[in-house]
Amino acid sequence: MKTRVLTAILLIGIALGAIFAPWKWPLLGLGFVLVGIGGHELSKLLRSGAIVTVLAALAYAGFALGSDWSIGKGPYLALLAATLMLGFIGCLKKPLHSLSGLYLAAPLAACVWLQQLGPLMLLLALVPVWAGDTAAIFAGRAWGKTKLMPTISPNKTWEGSAAHAVSAMAAGALLSTHNLGLGIAAGAICTVFGQAGDLFESYMKRRAGVKDSGTLLPGHGGVLDRIDAMLLTAVPVALLIYCWPAR
Repeated sequence: MKTRVLTAILLIGIALGAIFAPWKWPLLGLGFVLVGIGGHELSKLLRSGAIVTVLAALAYAGFALGSDWSIGKGPYLALLAATLMLGFIGCLKKPLHSLSGLYLAAPLAACVWLQQLGPLMLLLALVPVWAGDTAAIFAGRAWGKTKLMPTISPNKTWEGSAAHAVSAMAAGALLSTHNLGLGIAAGAICTVFGQAGDLFESYMKRRAGVKDSGTLLPGHGGVLDRIDAMLLTAVPVALLIYCWPAR
């Protein structure tokens, strides 16, 4: 547990440093690192070869860089064209493997877009997940009796899931005290999609017959083990914030 906590503190420090940087480039660069390592781990889980990593990197570059038109339309359109071409070729042979590149690229690009709206907007997609995961671990150990989905993730319980929901919505509300409705809604999305993302990655690991997606992070496993929840929350939260009448 000590190793897990220390690793989590280090990772949160790196994430917050990139989020609160005055430029988007640290976060953009961190996204490329996550795409590269996460793509490698995902390709091993799917036994897909390098196509997942390549498509994820191209799609992420196209989405994230394309959100800033000050760099010019040329690079964005070139990246988009390359992604579409490779995606089309890949889908003809391995549709699931090709499309899984978006599983990494879209949420990481959404994080870059959210940061441009302000660090608080990005934190609304991350902090409720962190708070919910922490509460679920401790509540599950203290009171967990009813298994949530034992065939996929035997340690998760309904009691832990309930603690996740309460903590995630409370964290969202605390982050957005000026707009409680937005904060609570973001927390609700994070608890539903975040837990779904965690279970989905557990399902992929079960199919692959492995305990963790990798060994890079002591106490946590691989990169996918750490960002699995965020991969399903970032885009829905971005859509919520985009559609919300007043931020």
